[in-house]
Amino acid sequence: MEEIILLINEGIKNKNINIINDKGFEFQSTYNLMLSLNNLILLKNINRVIIITSPEHLLRLKLIWEKINPKIEVLRYKSKNIYGNEKYNHNYEKVYITLKELVTLIYYKLVYKI
Repeated sequence: MEEIILLINEGIKNKNINIINDKGFEFQSTYNLMLSLNNLILLKNINRVIIITSPEHLLRLKLIWEKINPKIEVLRYKSKNIYGNEKYNHNYEKVYITLKELVTLIYYKLVYKI
């Protein structure tokens, strides 16, 4: 995985890299995923986290994390931009993804008070 190589090249020891994705968590939303991640971080006594996610998701992730646990430092890096993906090469799909993220941000603001 190129993300692991990137982290190792940045001097992070392989034993300190934990790859967590949605397969290991029971969740229905990014908010619930971040709650689960926070529980894992507290359990393992981790004080700094690097999260790699899509660029479209970074702002929502940042706002959620600041609400859940602002004491833990979270570095956010964007993975490959899905806009560059050949699957999303039409303008209407780019607009759809952007609008969907905007609506989701509004929803999270109202429901989770982020």
